[in-house]
Amino acid sequence: MPAALIAALLLACVHADPQARAVAETAPWTRPEYVAVDLLHSDPAVARFRQDWYARTLFAMGEPSFIELARRPGQAVRFLWLRHWHAPIAVRVSRVGDQAVAELRVLTGLARPETTGRLRASRRVVLDAQAWAGVQTRLDAVDFWQAPTWDPTTDGGQEGARWLFEAIDDGRLHIVDRWSPDDPALIDLGLYLLSLAQVEIPQREVY
Repeated sequence: MPAALIAALLLACVHADPQARAVAETAPWTRPEYVAVDLLHSDPAVARFRQDWYARTLFAMGEPSFIELARRPGQAVRFLWLRHWHAPIAVRVSRVGDQAVAELRVLTGLARPETTGRLRASRRVVLDAQAWAGVQTRLDAVDFWQAPTWDPTTDGGQEGARWLFEAIDDGRLHIVDRWSPDDPALIDLGLYLLSLAQVEIPQREVY
C-alpha cells in the first residue's frame, strides 16, 4: 500500500483510537521535513538520529517546518531546548509587519530521544518592534548566519541539553545545533527568546 495512503488512514482514525494517534505521531511519513539531515552531523547515523528526535518533538508541539516556511517571505527564529532533566520546550519568534509574535510550546515528560510527550502548555505573546530588534542584535552577537551548524569539538555528553536554533530570513534558512554550549552570547540568545514568551529560567536549570 502506498505510504501516502497509509498516512491518510492513520490520520483519519487519530481521534477515534489513542493507539492510532500514537502510531501517527511517530510515523515518519506523517511528518513534514523539519531539519535537513545532512546538516546535523558528518556521521549519517548520528544525523538521522537527531533529525528524527527533533522532528518527533516539533511535530508533537504542533510546530511548523522551517524548511517549508523558508519557501515564502518572512522572518522567524526558533529555539528548541531539550534538557535531559526537564520537559522539551520551544519558542518561535516571528516578525509580523512592525510587530513580532512569540509562540511557546512545552511538552509533557522529559526531553529524552526515546520518548515523545504531548503538548502540555502553549502561549502566544504579541511583541513590539523593539523586541524583534533585540533578536536581531543577539543573532549578530553570535554571528549566527556564519556559525557552523554543528561543532565537533563540543558535540555530546551525558545529562546535558541540546540547543537547536533555526532562523529564516526571506528564503534564507540556517540552523545552529549545540550540546550544552558555554558561549555566553548563544546562551543569551536562547534565554532572550524564552523571555519574550514570558518564560524565566532559574540559573541552576540552564545547562
